[in-house]
Amino acid sequence: MGRIILTQSRLGTDSTYVFSTSNLSDGIYIMKITTRDKTEMGTKIIVKN
Repeated sequence: MGRIILTQSRLGTDSTYVFSTSNLSDGIYIMKITTRDKTEMGTKIIVKN
């Protein structure tokens, strides 16, 4: 619990980003996004493969 499972940088200017969840176990994950200007956002993601 509480580990980083994916880190990406320089994702461009698109308003969406898609990543594979095939290597993740089913469950609820917290996604945290930090923008260039250090603004942080978080949301829950439910993974059901």
